[in-house]
Amino acid sequence: MRIVGDADLSYATALARQLGDSAEQICATTYESEEDLFRRYPHAPEAVATLRTAGARVNCGIDARQLAEHFPGEPAWDRIVFNLPQSPPQAKARNQIQRHRQLLRDFCSSAAAVLSPDGQVWVTLLAGQGGTPLDPIQRLH
Repeated sequence: MRIVGDADLSYATALARQLGDSAEQICATTYESEEDLFRRYPHAPEAVATLRTAGARVNCGIDARQLAEHFPGEPAWDRIVFNLPQSPPQAKARNQIQRHRQLLRDFCSSAAAVLSPDGQVWVTLLAGQGGTPLDPIQRLH
């Protein structure tokens, strides 16, 4: 299972604890470099240590829009999880939701390149991020 963009690695850490001896099937990635991750999230060093001790892989500095480039030659993936995908904020930028939606489009294209034929992509969205009439919050810009 690949967990991409797991900002502070809390999801991957919780999953590893649940999986116990099967945690080695986890590969967790962050967008930030390891140095930036540790600076931004004070508990991140402990999360990385916990994951690695459990046998999980942790890869920092991974852009979910370029998965094939970051993991060339690896076998196809069975499941990719991306929780609350958000583009990095840009000061004074308008249309933030549009940038998040573009990230989703780019991620889906990237995931298609590494996913096995029967693989699954699990995405958890912020309210209004999907841009469909079923969203409880409608965000046009």
